[in-house]
Amino acid sequence: MTRLTAPSLQIDGMAIRSTTFGDIYFQPEDGLAEVRHVFLDGNDLPDRFAALTPGQHFVIGELGFGTGLNCLAAAALFLSVAPTDTHLSLWSAEAHPLPQSTLQALLGDVAERWPELAVMAHALRDLYPPARPGLVQLRLHRRVTLTIAMGSAVQGLEDSPFKADAFFLDGFAPSTNPDMWSPELMALVAQHIAPGGTLSTFTVAGTVRRALADAGIEVDRTPGFGRKRQMLRGRKPGEFTRSKAARVAIAGAGIAGASLSWHLQRAGIDVMLQDPSGAASGASGNPIGLLMPRLDASTEPQAYLYRDAFLSALRFYNEATPDCLLVRGGHILDTEQKQQRRFQKVLENGLWADGDLVLTPDAHLHVPAGATLKAAEAVRLLISDTEIADASETEWLTDRQDIDCVIFAVGPQLAHHVPLLRPDLTASRGQLDWWEGPGMSTIRTNSHYIAPWADGFAAGATYDVTAVDAAVEANGESSAQNRHAALRLSGLAADKLGTSNGARAAKRAVTTDRHPICGPVVSVHGTNRQRSYVLGGLGSRGLSTAPLLAAHLTAMVTETISPLTRSVQQMIAADRFEQRRQRRQT
Repeated sequence: MTRLTAPSLQIDGMAIRSTTFGDIYFQPEDGLAEVRHVFLDGNDLPDRFAALTPGQHFVIGELGFGTGLNCLAAAALFLSVAPTDTHLSLWSAEAHPLPQSTLQALLGDVAERWPELAVMAHALRDLYPPARPGLVQLRLHRRVTLTIAMGSAVQGLEDSPFKADAFFLDGFAPSTNPDMWSPELMALVAQHIAPGGTLSTFTVAGTVRRALADAGIEVDRTPGFGRKRQMLRGRKPGEFTRSKAARVAIAGAGIAGASLSWHLQRAGIDVMLQDPSGAASGASGNPIGLLMPRLDASTEPQAYLYRDAFLSALRFYNEATPDCLLVRGGHILDTEQKQQRRFQKVLENGLWADGDLVLTPDAHLHVPAGATLKAAEAVRLLISDTEIADASETEWLTDRQDIDCVIFAVGPQLAHHVPLLRPDLTASRGQLDWWEGPGMSTIRTNSHYIAPWADGFAAGATYDVTAVDAAVEANGESSAQNRHAALRLSGLAADKLGTSNGARAAKRAVTTDRHPICGPVVSVHGTNRQRSYVLGGLGSRGLSTAPLLAAHLTAMVTETISPLTRSVQQMIAADRFEQRRQRRQT
């Protein structure tokens, strides 16, 4: 069981106390002034933010998210003094996240008391999720991203490979919460601070000073805030330059390439997109797509990946293409006894928050956030402000001197562009059919699915293994399969199904282990100076997985904070198949 425990609180207006640790979250008299003194001024952030150059990214780490006040104050300062084409990434660990309703109410009070924080406080209030173990990444602003590691701080840091320019140490006092200040944790903090980076904290406890010094941090005691006479400031020796690609070329204009384009441009990257077949020409070109979770009863990395992909996709489309997202609610139907047991295990593994999944009296699993997406329309909207290249070949990607990075997101054609992947990529043919007829109110799935669409519903999708280069088109055999599935899932009589209104078939890229490929690869076309990445193998869940994986690749390109844990990154790494072959040979 990995479920998180909520904090025990005593709240009196702006005075919020943890009764578990016997300490307050911030000074009720003027918590913002304390935050500014200890954390913002303690890391010289006003001057450092103002001195950023165009295109730069600044990364802040934190132990103790609490009410989010430190992050809100840092984000508000950043937006007020940093150049407009710079970006801030925040990372914060919290073992006992405040309940969603409690924090949302508090953020309303914060916005009222400190109007300068209102924009950020309202953004966090609108996005802050129920507590779920693992990482959650929230876009508070076009230029500000917040990643919260819910769970053990040690686990969070071990899971998140990033380098911070500044670090806030704001756990409860060492006397009441010693685990938050252990030598092991301070060593991890030091590892996550970039050379030349800084840290600050309210405490001057000797154990903390010694642990930081042993970890290679130069610390000094400086005047504290209010009744606290002293605080600590620290610096890691050395210098660090965060590299960033100025211009990225993306091959492929399906949902993977479109999600990449959207994320990269909002990270300040100039993007060029190329696809000889045109936008949304593959499986992403369906008029309707499904957003439902892939469930895993385990707590292995894949369970985190597909949970986070589903939840992240809902946030992504709601922000980027809100008119294309239709939350319908969905039911995963139970057809056999072992499915009921699996549903129960999923509900008990602790990865989902209460209310995410609901077991119904008839033993089906209800997903209130299940949604449909106008897929082809969403793709076109995501790339509406992207430069589209005219080239019909891919050589231009590596020949051009103004391209710093190339990302291949070309579906099954990855097998041709990345030789290393050829043994491990196949294709599947999927067909979707849709009908005019009795409207459906919710999504229903069980191997196939039916979903509300226009004046009727859609059903699909078939799954037929095919060659990477095979031409595919809709056919009567697949339509018959989808018709049978529609009757089975809807419970309609055959004469009530309605009139067929169209069908579409397309290929999907599939890996041998059925998980996506996302990450760097060795130079695709021999010797060149560019970094090369791939995003593919999304199978039938591209609409759900592409946004999260695109955010991960964007973090890799900008050297900031990924929404994926280290173990998930390893699970989807592009070289994983070759590594397995090498291990088998030895």
